[in-house]
Amino acid sequence: MWRDAGAARSTRYAFRMAALRIRYVEGVNPSRWFTVWDERHPDSPLDQRRVPESEQFDDVIAGDADLAIVRGEATDARLHRVRLFEERAVAVAMRDHPIEAFDEINLSDLDGEHLIDIDALSAEDAAAVAATGAGIAILPMSVARLYGRKDAIARPVVDVPGYEVALVWLRDRDDDGIQDFVGITRGRRAASSRGSDSADAEPVGDRSREKRKQPLQRQQQRPAGQSRPRGPGRKPSRPRRRR
Repeated sequence: MWRDAGAARSTRYAFRMAALRIRYVEGVNPSRWFTVWDERHPDSPLDQRRVPESEQFDDVIAGDADLAIVRGEATDARLHRVRLFEERAVAVAMRDHPIEAFDEINLSDLDGEHLIDIDALSAEDAAAVAATGAGIAILPMSVARLYGRKDAIARPVVDVPGYEVALVWLRDRDDDGIQDFVGITRGRRAASSRGSDSADAEPVGDRSREKRKQPLQRQQQRPAGQSRPRGPGRKPSRPRRRR
């Protein structure tokens, strides 16, 4: 009996899985998960495509994609959501800007600088404008790398909240293909038995386990020279000058 159960698990991926359609937001790199899927389902290649952040939910909501890897909050109550990781925020500026001398900065170090409205531009355009010296763009680190330029630099901003990246899919589309990919992102092995990963998904609208990311213009800035709160035995952090 025990051997029969093990044999069933070992042949779990022997059947042909239906093609899975995935969209992923610009900047993130899901190639490691795509590779695992291809190894487990060589006869079912993924239909995967990168999309701009402004369109990251569109195909899933419209039924033109099964899953989407998105950045930030989801508001549509029809979606399941599983948090994957958090990205750091970075300041993108023209090369030779004073922040280039530091490994990381505080938001207060940008007092007096023009912060580019990233809601009015695409991420690529915001990075390009920052490179001209017309302002500084606060972007996710992966996006800054994607649109990196020789005439621009990026430095982490330690006191700006990070950007959560999550996997979303429609609640009424909880099939085996979706659950297999969700399991891959959570590190589940091919031979392991699984329960439904939807039990761990956050129904959209329940924000109890999600950090809220406030728009940059609403974030409270510290007065210049004021350090971040510190824990016991921790020295106040400050930008570190590169050697």
